[in-house]
Amino acid sequence: MEEHNNKLDKPKKKKRERSTKKLKSAPFDNQLIWVTELFLNDLECAKDMFTTITPVLKEKDEKRKKKIEESLVNLKSLSKNDNIDKEKTVSKIRNLMKEINQLSRANLMFRCNSIVLLVSRFDEFIANILRIYFKAFPNQLKNPDKTITYDEIVELNSVDQILDTFISKEIDRTLREGHCEQIEFLDKNLKLGIIENFDKLIDFIEITERRNLIVHNGGIVNKHYIQICKNKNIPINNKIKIGDILSVNDEYFEKSFHCFFELGLRIGQSSVRRLFPECLDNADTSLINEIGFPILQSEDWELAKVIFHFAKNIPRKLISDERSHRIYIINLCICLKHLKQNKSMLELLDSFDWSSSSNEFKLAVYILKEEYSEAENLMVSFNEEDPFSEHVYRTWPLFLEFRRTENFSRAFKKIYNKEFEPKITEEESEALKLS
Repeated sequence: MEEHNNKLDKPKKKKRERSTKKLKSAPFDNQLIWVTELFLNDLECAKDMFTTITPVLKEKDEKRKKKIEESLVNLKSLSKNDNIDKEKTVSKIRNLMKEINQLSRANLMFRCNSIVLLVSRFDEFIANILRIYFKAFPNQLKNPDKTITYDEIVELNSVDQILDTFISKEIDRTLREGHCEQIEFLDKNLKLGIIENFDKLIDFIEITERRNLIVHNGGIVNKHYIQICKNKNIPINNKIKIGDILSVNDEYFEKSFHCFFELGLRIGQSSVRRLFPECLDNADTSLINEIGFPILQSEDWELAKVIFHFAKNIPRKLISDERSHRIYIINLCICLKHLKQNKSMLELLDSFDWSSSSNEFKLAVYILKEEYSEAENLMVSFNEEDPFSEHVYRTWPLFLEFRRTENFSRAFKKIYNKEFEPKITEEESEALKLS
């Protein structure tokens, strides 16, 4: 498969080296791409941790409550004179109640710290973005207010170290500002358009303020939190009052995860495209292959929709070519189809003229519209590598439902002279060996 065709699928090439040492020597656009991919991956890890651990804590809590109920029944069944067994049962109940209280506290702490983790990782991400930005454009540091002491100069051995010191000071200054001010700084200097286009900005501010409340006040609502929400027009429950403890339920964490994922995606991808317009192909490859495709393949349609909805709205001048834009459209339509939003999917598909597109796009449109006979006829006209490889047929979620049809089975056999059967691909087998 040619390089440009790889954008439809995970590329068959060596994974980019991502060691810290290699990162520092990489081109600045690659550095931005890498820290963005890493941040988004870490958010997914945090989500996996949350969704794995919270059910375990809940299950243990339920088991202990059941044991208490059984012990209470047992206690009532004991005779009035059986004080020894009663004492043992009462002691057991007390111990179980203590464990339940501790487990409840552990559950609260873990949930709250999960939000702290998201915000802390975001702060690190922003620091990395700023460091790369100032390294690439050191003139942005020109400011008479930026100073360095004589003692600091004596300790430094080169101009690069002096520059690093100035950059570190500027990053520290920016991060000491509120999160809202950080976004304003990025918008002003990197021209990202976050404030104008990110509709979850109010959620972002509330989450960061809740994080501050958790870290500095044990999650207990104070006057400052109420006032911030009021000043920023953040809608909060009217029942929340000073002294309440704000918890983090499953819905709130999910909302927070999506908020930070989309914001990180916007900041990282927009930074690359705005600062390095000559490297748009790298940005598109990252967005399709490294960020979007794995989410599509995991069938997390809501998150994939966030990714490709953002991609669809990237200004055309900031996309490498029309082909990449159409890949974004097709992948967004895959999400809409699996979310049962067929009307929106058809409206989006029909807003484009696909008649002059290459056969791969025509096939995608047939499949999305469930015109399977037409899809079969077009597919059998392909050879083993043009426009799709066997790997693409097996892995691209576009074919998820089509693979289950007789139309696909017949076409696949015609191309490869063998029956289709689901199996782990060679690329996936190699990945399993490395994991």
